[in-house]
Order: sequence, then structure tokens, then C-alpha cells
Amino acid sequence: MRTSKFRVAAVLAGVVAWTSLQSYGVSGAAGPTNAEFTYVSAVGDYVGGGDTQHVTSENGDFTVRSSAGSVEVMALYQRDGQLTFVNITLAAPRGQVITTGTYEGARRAAFREGNTPGIDVVAHGRGCSDVFGKFTVRHIGYGTNGAPASFVADFEQHCESPTAPVLRGSVAVRSV
Repeated sequence: MRTSKFRVAAVLAGVVAWTSLQSYGVSGAAGPTNAEFTYVSAVGDYVGGGDTQHVTSENGDFTVRSSAGSVEVMALYQRDGQLTFVNITLAAPRGQVITTGTYEGARRAAFREGNTPGIDVVAHGRGCSDVFGKFTVRHIGYGTNGAPASFVADFEQHCESPTAPVLRGSVAVRSV
């Protein structure tokens, strides 16, 4: 069950992560020169609120944190006159390198276990306690440090139940 405490925690986590990345330069974080995300939220989807969003480097500030096993894209932008954020995390099963292909049966990225991939899309201070989804990595290019430097993926996420209304989208980082 979603509570106001969860919403406040999601907003604070996003602001803290954003501030940390922008102010202190977390290892593996970079400001891409060309990034974008799009999502289409079905009516009844909690995270997207039934809305459609498209943000690019021209109308939002992007930060990317990546490792060999995951990519996290954060966008800070204006929505309806308010500063807001979207955080998209896509991860291979623990201990594996993220590569091109489809990752079925994804669960909340931070709590994935065993051979389960991870996904977590948080938008406008709203996130899921329990996540069900999948994603397809269409392109990935690695930097000299072994972490993804360019990345294109499509995703699908359901909150709290695999039959809940869907949030579908895509994310692209073309230069980190």
C-alpha cells in the first residue's frame, strides 16, 4: 500500500541523489551531452499518473550513474511550472554485466535477488513498493572503465501487481 511517507521518502531520495551527484561528483556519474526519456502511463498507473512525458537534454538536466551491471538515468525538469524529477534504473541480475537483449521478470532494482533483473522508475515523487516489469536494451556501448557510456532501452513497469496499469517508456543516453 502506498503511503504519504513513501511518497515523501521517494522525493527526498531523488533530491538527495540528485544533489549528491551534482555537488560531489559520485564515481561513475556524468552529465551526458545527449540524453532523453519518454514514458506513456496508462490510466490508473500510480507512477506516471496516466500522463505522457518526453524530456531531452534541451529541456531537462540529466545525470547518469552506471556500472557494469546497471544504468541509472536521472532527469530534473519543469513540469506544469514545478521542478520535478524522473529516475530510471535498469539492472542485470546481480553479478552479471548488462548487455543488449530483453530482461523479463524484472523486480524492484534495489531488492532483486538471484537471477532476477531489476527495474525501478520513480516519477514526480511517486514510486512503487513492489515492481513487476521487463526491459529491452537495444544498444549499449562501454567506456574505458567498463561501465556503460551509451545506452538505449525500452521498459515496462507495473506497480504492486503484474496486472496493474502499465508505465511504458524508453531511455537513451548517447554520450556520457
